[in-house]
Amino acid sequence: MHITQNKNKFIKLLFAIALPVMIQHFISSTLNFADNIMVTSIHEEAVVATGISNQLFYIFMVVIGGLSSATTILVSQFYGKKDNDNILRTVKTSMYSAVTLGILFYFIISNLKLPIIHLFTDDNLVISETIKYLSIMSASFLLVPITSVLASAARAKTNTKTPTIASVIALLTNTMLNYLLIFGNYGFPKLEIEGAAIATVMARIIELLILIILLNKSSSGLHVFNIFKSKASSLLINKILKLGSPLIVANGVWVIGSTYHIAVYTKLGTETATAIHITNTIQNMLMIIFIGLGVASSVLIGRSIGANKNSEAISISSNTITLTIFSGLILGILLLMSYPIILNAYNINILTRKYTEQILIVTSILITLRMFNHILFSGIITGGGDAKFSMILNLIMTPLVSIPTIYIAAFIFKLPIHLIVALTSIEEIIKAYIAYSRFKSNKWIHNLVHEH
Repeated sequence: MHITQNKNKFIKLLFAIALPVMIQHFISSTLNFADNIMVTSIHEEAVVATGISNQLFYIFMVVIGGLSSATTILVSQFYGKKDNDNILRTVKTSMYSAVTLGILFYFIISNLKLPIIHLFTDDNLVISETIKYLSIMSASFLLVPITSVLASAARAKTNTKTPTIASVIALLTNTMLNYLLIFGNYGFPKLEIEGAAIATVMARIIELLILIILLNKSSSGLHVFNIFKSKASSLLINKILKLGSPLIVANGVWVIGSTYHIAVYTKLGTETATAIHITNTIQNMLMIIFIGLGVASSVLIGRSIGANKNSEAISISSNTITLTIFSGLILGILLLMSYPIILNAYNINILTRKYTEQILIVTSILITLRMFNHILFSGIITGGGDAKFSMILNLIMTPLVSIPTIYIAAFIFKLPIHLIVALTSIEEIIKAYIAYSRFKSNKWIHNLVHEH
């Protein structure tokens, strides 16, 4: 199919892959929004506690995301080459690597909770609530690696519906259990923040079980028995490590900067931390379209490169960038118009609302730039197998721009929170210029499966 000659076909194919991912993340963000409202009914310290815990889990997911991205890249290219045996070998190797990382994270969090939490806050009530939540939620570190790799492989073979169904059922279960266990409704014990943690772990278990069952019944060729039966290849193991390691480093370095930002915001006070947490939840809802486009473009680009159709990969990328800029501008305007209504759903004090409103105005202005970078890195450059570029850029930008900028703005100039958030765009602007220059050079295109 010549996508360059028919943009309508391109858009139809792109959204056929992206739409289930968008639906999944829409439901996820909507239910997280509902979860946040339920947690705020306990007290604001509980919001900060779940925010800290979720940031630690986010660090883990970013690292696992490096392996999952490597899985997506290789599986999509093998899929374009029609090589199912190496697809199974790739999934098996990635899964074992991801589970090893999960066990490592579990033991780190289990044994070093208190010193890690102190990096974010000195508030004793927040610390106490975070320990309660994290002690239970950390079991997710043992479940998510398997789910993440299997879901990435399914999407890479354009089967986005199966992981979406599993995720949606799990998310609905999570919200239902939150309602029952946080408040003690319908005879269930009132466990407050511990109830939220139990609900999260139960939802992760259900998600993994459903995903395995559906994949075994699907025609995608990703039967779990066949995956474990496949034979490992030393060449493939080296390729996964060579591709996955830079992605893990790139994601890890980026998340260090992101975590430092959260730590700074938390140090500025509970109201500031709550405002940032609420803003991030709303922004994540707006990212739904771009997450879907990123996954879809990465899969289509990888498939084209694996089939030795580089011109098609370039065309897919250019069209995705245009669609991203247009969508970002529209969503920024919608956020600017609707944020007062959205904030009415939150039970927060006047100062927290003021901070949140100011930050959301800044976010509405910057969202197009942020999503442009997301598509360039997560969709196009990663989909093309250019892992080292992302790693090098993040290794430079995080210590030289990201961390110094927020430190100077918050602790030396002591600027208002919305101006601190606005100054984070300096990093985004520099990265956008460098990454787009890389895209125009076509040096991001790497066929990783031609020798297999």
